[in-house]
Amino acid sequence: MSNMIPSGNYHIRNVQYPNRYISLSGNQFIGHDTPNTFYVDVKDVVPHLATLKEDASGLYLTLDVNDHQVIGKKKPETLQLSSSDGQNFEIMIQGVDQVAYLQNDNNGSNIYVGPAPESGKKQYWRFESVGLRASSEGN
Repeated sequence: MSNMIPSGNYHIRNVQYPNRYISLSGNQFIGHDTPNTFYVDVKDVVPHLATLKEDASGLYLTLDVNDHQVIGKKKPETLQLSSSDGQNFEIMIQGVDQVAYLQNDNNGSNIYVGPAPESGKKQYWRFESVGLRASSEGN
Protein backbone atom coordinates (compact mmCIF):
# COMPACT_ATOMS: atom_id res chain seq x y z
CA MET A 1 0.00 0.00 0.00
CA SER A 2 0.98 3.57 -0.58
CA ASN A 3 1.00 6.62 1.67
CA MET A 4 -1.77 6.98 4.23
CA ILE A 5 -3.50 10.28 4.86
CA PRO A 6 -2.85 11.83 8.30
CA SER A 7 -5.53 12.24 10.96
CA GLY A 8 -7.56 15.39 10.38
CA ASN A 9 -10.71 16.90 8.91
CA TYR A 10 -11.73 15.94 5.38
CA HIS A 11 -14.44 16.14 2.77
CA ILE A 12 -14.73 12.77 1.01
CA ARG A 13 -15.30 13.03 -2.76
CA ASN A 14 -16.13 10.18 -5.14
CA VAL A 15 -13.55 9.72 -7.91
CA GLN A 16 -15.88 8.59 -10.72
CA TYR A 17 -18.56 11.17 -9.86
CA PRO A 18 -16.50 14.19 -8.71
CA ASN A 19 -19.57 16.33 -7.96
CA ARG A 20 -20.63 13.86 -5.24
CA TYR A 21 -19.37 13.88 -1.67
CA ILE A 22 -20.26 11.62 1.23
CA SER A 23 -23.06 13.33 3.17
CA LEU A 24 -25.34 12.20 5.98
CA SER A 25 -29.11 11.97 5.50
CA GLY A 26 -30.83 10.70 8.65
CA ASN A 27 -28.52 7.86 9.67
CA GLN A 28 -27.56 6.86 6.12
CA PHE A 29 -24.64 8.19 4.10
CA ILE A 30 -25.40 9.27 0.52
CA GLY A 31 -23.68 10.90 -2.45
CA HIS A 32 -24.52 14.61 -2.38
CA ASP A 33 -23.30 17.85 -3.96
CA THR A 34 -22.77 19.36 -0.49
CA PRO A 35 -20.01 17.67 1.53
CA ASN A 36 -20.05 16.84 5.21
CA THR A 37 -16.84 17.20 7.17
CA PHE A 38 -15.36 14.02 8.64
CA TYR A 39 -12.70 13.65 11.27
CA VAL A 40 -10.42 10.82 10.15
CA ASP A 41 -8.66 9.30 13.14
CA VAL A 42 -5.82 7.09 11.89
CA LYS A 43 -5.45 4.05 14.16
CA ASP A 44 -2.63 2.22 12.33
CA VAL A 45 -0.68 3.74 9.43
CA VAL A 46 0.78 0.56 7.93
CA PRO A 47 -2.51 -1.28 7.16
CA HIS A 48 -4.34 2.08 6.64
CA LEU A 49 -6.82 1.65 9.52
CA ALA A 50 -8.95 4.60 10.63
CA THR A 51 -12.32 5.68 11.97
CA LEU A 52 -14.42 8.25 10.09
CA LYS A 53 -16.57 10.52 12.28
CA GLU A 54 -19.07 12.91 10.70
CA ASP A 55 -18.39 16.23 12.42
CA ALA A 56 -21.87 17.77 12.85
CA SER A 57 -23.74 14.65 14.06
CA GLY A 58 -20.89 12.85 15.84
CA LEU A 59 -21.89 9.63 14.03
CA TYR A 60 -19.27 7.26 12.67
CA LEU A 61 -19.34 5.99 9.11
CA THR A 62 -19.87 2.21 9.23
CA LEU A 63 -20.34 -0.45 6.57
CA ASP A 64 -23.33 -2.75 6.96
CA VAL A 65 -22.39 -5.76 4.83
CA ASN A 66 -25.73 -7.50 5.54
CA ASP A 67 -27.97 -4.64 4.34
CA HIS A 68 -25.36 -3.30 1.86
CA GLN A 69 -25.68 0.23 3.28
CA VAL A 70 -23.29 2.85 4.66
CA ILE A 71 -24.78 3.81 8.02
CA GLY A 72 -24.02 6.37 10.72
CA LYS A 73 -23.61 4.88 14.20
CA LYS A 74 -22.54 6.16 17.61
CA LYS A 75 -20.07 3.30 18.01
CA PRO A 76 -16.93 3.65 15.87
CA GLU A 77 -15.94 1.04 13.31
CA THR A 78 -12.30 0.82 12.32
CA LEU A 79 -12.15 0.74 8.52
CA GLN A 80 -9.36 0.16 6.05
CA LEU A 81 -8.60 2.92 3.56
CA SER A 82 -6.96 0.89 0.82
CA SER A 83 -4.95 2.73 -1.83
CA SER A 84 -2.33 1.95 -4.43
CA ASP A 85 -1.52 5.60 -5.22
CA GLY A 86 -2.05 7.48 -1.92
CA GLN A 87 -4.80 9.64 -3.47
CA ASN A 88 -7.71 7.36 -4.36
CA PHE A 89 -8.95 5.14 -1.52
CA GLU A 90 -11.36 2.25 -1.19
CA ILE A 91 -13.27 2.35 2.11
CA MET A 92 -13.60 -1.21 3.37
CA ILE A 93 -13.62 -3.50 6.39
CA GLN A 94 -10.16 -5.00 6.83
CA GLY A 95 -10.04 -8.56 5.51
CA VAL A 96 -13.52 -8.36 3.93
CA ASP A 97 -13.95 -8.08 0.16
CA GLN A 98 -16.67 -5.41 0.46
CA VAL A 99 -16.23 -1.70 -0.33
CA ALA A 100 -18.34 1.47 -0.19
CA TYR A 101 -19.29 2.58 -3.71
CA LEU A 102 -21.54 5.16 -5.30
CA GLN A 103 -23.90 3.58 -7.82
CA ASN A 104 -24.63 6.68 -9.92
CA ASP A 105 -24.21 10.45 -10.22
CA ASN A 106 -27.70 11.37 -8.96
CA ASN A 107 -27.70 13.89 -6.11
CA GLY A 108 -28.85 12.03 -2.98
CA SER A 109 -28.10 8.56 -4.34
CA ASN A 110 -27.28 5.77 -1.91
CA ILE A 111 -23.78 4.61 -1.18
CA TYR A 112 -23.75 0.82 -1.25
CA VAL A 113 -21.55 -1.85 0.29
CA GLY A 114 -20.54 -4.79 -1.86
CA PRO A 115 -17.75 -6.30 -3.93
CA ALA A 116 -15.73 -3.66 -5.79
CA PRO A 117 -17.31 -2.91 -9.20
CA GLU A 118 -15.29 -4.44 -12.03
CA SER A 119 -15.25 -1.27 -14.13
CA GLY A 120 -15.06 2.44 -13.46
CA LYS A 121 -14.00 4.14 -10.25
CA LYS A 122 -17.26 4.15 -8.26
CA GLN A 123 -15.52 2.57 -5.26
CA TYR A 124 -12.70 5.15 -5.04
CA TRP A 125 -12.83 8.14 -2.74
CA ARG A 126 -10.56 11.16 -2.45
CA PHE A 127 -9.99 12.71 0.98
CA GLU A 128 -9.77 16.50 0.64
CA SER A 129 -8.24 18.16 3.70
CA VAL A 130 -10.24 20.96 5.30
CA GLY A 131 -7.64 21.66 7.99
CA LEU A 132 -6.57 19.93 11.17
CA ARG A 133 -8.47 20.40 14.38
CA ALA A 134 -7.10 18.59 17.42
CA SER A 135 -10.29 19.17 19.42
CA SER A 136 -12.23 16.73 17.18
CA GLU A 137 -10.30 13.79 18.61
CA GLY A 138 -12.05 13.88 21.96
CA ASN A 139 -15.58 14.48 20.65
